Amino acid sequence: MRAPALRILALCVAGLLPGLAAATTVLELDAREGGQNGRASVAVQDGKIRIEIRIEQGAGGWMLYDSAKNTVWLVDTQRRSYVELTREEMRRYGQQLAVARKLLDEQMKAMLPEQRAAFEKMMGGATRKDPLLFQSTGQRREVAGFPCTGGRLVRGGKVQEEVCLARPADIGMPQADYATVRSMYRLMHEMQELGAPGILPDFSEIDGVPIEVRNPGGDYQRVREVRHARLPDGDFTVPAGYTRDSVLDALQRYQ
Repeated sequence: MRAPALRILALCVAGLLPGLAAATTVLELDAREGGQNGRASVAVQDGKIRIEIRIEQGAGGWMLYDSAKNTVWLVDTQRRSYVELTREEMRRYGQQLAVARKLLDEQMKAMLPEQRAAFEKMMGGATRKDPLLFQSTGQRREVAGFPCTGGRLVRGGKVQEEVCLARPADIGMPQADYATVRSMYRLMHEMQELGAPGILPDFSEIDGVPIEVRNPGGDYQRVREVRHARLPDGDFTVPAGYTRDSVLDALQRYQ
């Protein structure tokens, strides 16, 4: 499970009968990552978001976000481990990274350009200080029958993502559930600023739900169908018996 696998966010539709638990909206997506085809699924339930991608030869794993705890977990099913990401965890990592950057600046000057570029990517990217901007193309089209408007995310003059955004109302998303999505957007943005750009995407500048995402390398995720069925509560918790890894472990694994 790599960072691009986390780029499509979920939808949620409230239950129709009073007193019953809200139904879950599950998005099934076609995906391509690193030259491999796959499928992804995204679900929101009770203020939580679960995102999973299955690539032909990719490692098994999924992401969980809990709005009540404002925390992200990256779960590795093959290693039976997880990484817990909070603002505080990212702040501590950012402080350690700042010290490491000072020590490594001189060493980086002696690297070959391609070595330096690879290292800067691992450490957060050379253009990370540039603001992330959203530029709408105004192009209206449909993805799997849902209307959306095209746009792009740009940082330092370079396109990071091409997106097609659906309005919550157009896909039947209640405002309470869209608030959960926006909450995750904000946390991911803060984590980017604190030093985790290699792990989580930054969608803080968009207004809407990205139902198609493409990057310049050709990777993409695109909604294929939407279904509604409540999932077991256990699907939205870290499995018992899994061990906790460090943030550094996550950076090395999800680059």
